[in-house]
Amino acid sequence: MSFTFADPRQLWLDISPSTKASAWQHSQELSTSGAREQVYLNQLCISTCLAWIQSELNPAAEAFPAPDANPISWEMVTGSAVNIDDLKLVLIPTDEIGQDELRIPQEWIDIGSWAADYYLAATVNPAENWVEVWGYASYAQLKQSGEFDRCDRTYSLDAEDLTLDINALWATIDHCPVADLKADMPTDLVLAEVSTAQGDNLVTRLADPGIAFPRLAIPFAQWGAILANQVQRQELYAKRFNALQGNLASSSNTSLTEYLQGICNTVAAGWQGIEAVFSLDSQQLALRSDRGREDTAGKQAKVLRFGPEVDNLTVRLALMWEVLSDERIEIQAQLYPSEEQLYLPQNLDFRLLSATGEVIQILTTESANNYIQIQRIRCPVGYQFSLELELEGTTLVEHLTV
Repeated sequence: MSFTFADPRQLWLDISPSTKASAWQHSQELSTSGAREQVYLNQLCISTCLAWIQSELNPAAEAFPAPDANPISWEMVTGSAVNIDDLKLVLIPTDEIGQDELRIPQEWIDIGSWAADYYLAATVNPAENWVEVWGYASYAQLKQSGEFDRCDRTYSLDAEDLTLDINALWATIDHCPVADLKADMPTDLVLAEVSTAQGDNLVTRLADPGIAFPRLAIPFAQWGAILANQVQRQELYAKRFNALQGNLASSSNTSLTEYLQGICNTVAAGWQGIEAVFSLDSQQLALRSDRGREDTAGKQAKVLRFGPEVDNLTVRLALMWEVLSDERIEIQAQLYPSEEQLYLPQNLDFRLLSATGEVIQILTTESANNYIQIQRIRCPVGYQFSLELELEGTTLVEHLTV
C-alpha cells in the first residue's frame, strides 16, 4: 500500500480500487441513501487503515466490525475498532473536509466491551481515493473534557483539543508497554438488565425499517445492553437487514427540500409562517434567531392555549432550524408571551424531551421573562422529540419529527 504524509504529522493512505469496489457493493445492500453513505465511508476507512496497521504495526491486528461485516452494524453506529494486541483504537470516519471536532457515538465510550484506549478522527475522500487520519484523543480525555450531546448521544472534542501528531501515537504503540497505554475502562453498570424475553421484544421493535435511528429510539441503558450482548446484537443486525432488504426496491432518496419541509409538516395542525404569529414583532424575533440561508433554513410558529384552568392563557412557540454541513439539523425553540402580554407567566416549565420521554433540557420562567429559549440542539434527520409546557398543573405537548 502506498501512503504519503502531506502534513508530516498526519497519515494519508491511498484507497485501492478493489477496496473501493468492495465497499461500494457492500453499501448498496441498504435501502436509504444516508445508510449507504455511512456504510461506504466506514468500510473504506476500516479496510484502508486496517491494511496499513497490519503492514506497519502488527500483522495480527483485528477489526470490529470486520470489513466484510453485516453493513447494518454501520447503519446503526458509525465507527470501527481495531485491536492491536490488548490495545484498542476506534476510527471515526467522515467525508467532511476541514473538520473542527471529533464526534463519537456514546456506544464507543459507555459500553465497556466497546470502549477504546484511543479514538482517531479520519477524513475519507472517495472521489480522490484517500483517507486522512488527522487527530486523536484518549478515552480519559473524552470522558473528562468531551461535551456530551444528549440529543444525538455523542461525545465531542474540538479539533484544537486533539493531538494532531499521529506519528506520536504510532511511535508510542510501537515502543511503550501496552499496560502503560491502557485506559481505565467503564463497567457496564450503566446498562440495564435486559431479560431474554425483553431483549427479543426490543430486537423485534428496533428491526422495523420505519425506525430511522434505532440507537435513539429507546433509552441508552437498554440499547447499550442489546449491543453488549453478542447474541441479541447479531439477531438485531440480521432482522433489520432482512427487513431493509424488503424495502430496497421501493426506496427513494430524500431531498434537502423534503428535509426542510418535513420538520413541521409531521406535527399537528396549527403551525404557520413566523410572520403570521409574530406580526408585530417578527423583526425582533429574527434578531434572536440569526439563521442561515433560506434554502437551508426555516422558521414556523404556533399559538398554544392552556384552556380555562389557566384563564385561557396563550403563548407563542417559535421553531427555527438550519441544515448543517454534515446534514444534521440544528433546531432552536423559543417561547414568547401573547401579543397582548409583555411577559410570560411565572413558573411556566418549558421542556425538551427525547422520543422516549427523557428530559433533555428544562427551563422555568421567572417574574419578568419576555421570552425563553431551549439551547440549540443538533440531530439527524428522522429524529423525534417533544416540546412540553406545564403551568399550574396543565400540560401542553408538541410532538415533532425532524
